[in-house]
Amino acid sequence: MGGKLISPPELNLDFGFIPKSITQFLGDMGRIESDSEKILKAEDLVSRLESEVKKIDAFKRELPLCMLLMNDGFLQV
Repeated sequence: MGGKLISPPELNLDFGFIPKSITQFLGDMGRIESDSEKILKAEDLVSRLESEVKKIDAFKRELPLCMLLMNDGFLQV
């Protein structure tokens, strides 16, 4: 077949995004006065969480607890 092979996503230990606890996040949000800045911060967190879920989605069979924790994080945001 002449098609291009697509390599599966790689699992790496890049700590580019280290999420804060919900308590820390809400504390940070409480110190922000601007509603638009709060919205941007919340959207950024959701975007980062979605990115992390995509990274581990390919490994959900190997990392089921990780997927449960990420989904639980979405429910709390």
